[in-house]
Amino acid sequence: MGKQNRQHHQHPQHPTTAVQQAKPDKWRFFFWILIAAALVRLIYVAQIKELPFFLTPVGDEVAYHKTATAITHGELLAGKRVFYQDPFYPYYLAFLKTTT
Repeated sequence: MGKQNRQHHQHPQHPTTAVQQAKPDKWRFFFWILIAAALVRLIYVAQIKELPFFLTPVGDEVAYHKTATAITHGELLAGKRVFYQDPFYPYYLAFLKTTT
């Protein structure tokens, strides 16, 4: 009889405890997805680094590079022409050029 009384007096697990236990698993899964994505990108870069266009700007990269260089030389409006691509990316590249 004593055992049965103890079992009846035990409190069931609070529902938030189950939710709190699920949160670390969710973040762990997200972490591993990020690691896998970074690994795939690193493998890709390692495979293409020997190609001739890896270090030589081509296409849009040329325009971004020229505009970023103009910005680093003081042309904050990046020249007098209309820039037909994303307007803030050259400023980001210019920032990277000046800080690295």
